[in-house]
Amino acid sequence: MLSLFRTNQVLSTVFVLFFAALMLAAPVFLQAKYVPTDYGVAYHYLNLFINGRASTALIIALVFLFLGAFTINYIDLNFRLSRDINMMPGLFYVLISCTAPQVGPFSPLHGGNFFLLLSLHELMDTFKKNSVSDRVFNAGFFLSIASFFYPSYLVFIVLIFVGLNVMRGFSFRERLMAICGLIVPYVLLSAGMFWFDQFDLFWRLQVTGAFGLLDFDASSLTVSSVLEMAVFGILLVVLIFQQGRLTGKRVIQSQKRINLVYWTLFIAILSVPVQANLQFQHLMILAPGAGLLAGMLFSTMTRNWAEFLHLVWFALVLVVQYQAFIFPG
Repeated sequence: MLSLFRTNQVLSTVFVLFFAALMLAAPVFLQAKYVPTDYGVAYHYLNLFINGRASTALIIALVFLFLGAFTINYIDLNFRLSRDINMMPGLFYVLISCTAPQVGPFSPLHGGNFFLLLSLHELMDTFKKNSVSDRVFNAGFFLSIASFFYPSYLVFIVLIFVGLNVMRGFSFRERLMAICGLIVPYVLLSAGMFWFDQFDLFWRLQVTGAFGLLDFDASSLTVSSVLEMAVFGILLVVLIFQQGRLTGKRVIQSQKRINLVYWTLFIAILSVPVQANLQFQHLMILAPGAGLLAGMLFSTMTRNWAEFLHLVWFALVLVVQYQAFIFPG
């Protein structure tokens, strides 16, 4: 299966749509009604469009997953992060996204992760460039859009500040530019919603109801969610201990960019205690960083070993997603 992604053809990313659809389509087969929870404004209005239809939610999820996989592969190719040219980061981005416990086919993190990847791309592109005002502003801007899906993405402003230190060094002007990029969408959206008499909705979804201290319902813990969390825990431990393998004997710009990807994993942890209505799907916030690193790691393994681990992981996700069919009653 991995042989489909050992190529330099970006269009091979299309194959991830098949795997994503297979992993996320269980609610459609079960004819389950899609019952979302309010998070950000963008997610709220998309849910109005979905109107409880699981099939529509699945299509929107696939669109965002494909865009995210395409973007993560572009980042990997453009900045030469992997030692060999391949499309594996996109595949593992989708696999990790589907490994996280789902409340339905479409999660706010599908949209948020795509815009986080755009922000990460802008940040990586600041290395050794004289004028980066547009890149830094865009990084803040895309991060702001991500928070319209899932508010706790705002913690990644720390990633922008750390990333600028890693890629360039300290500059107060550049940090101010990032903050401006972060604020502008909020000003525009709040003004627009005020004009259409929807400001109360904006204020509730993006401010007062967006954050909470360890707002988590422990009664929602299930065997499948524990299993999925264990997969994430093992993956993170492996990726952390393989940092030297991924960054060793690389040019300085590649090392800096790979270290920046590791920072996305560490900073994602900061979002856990502040997100209101915290659910297990929150694990999906790790997908951009973990997907890119896992793709790089699997591309360095022997083909047979990489294929075996990938198939076991894929089968495990299918069992969890289709447990209602496999274990009826």
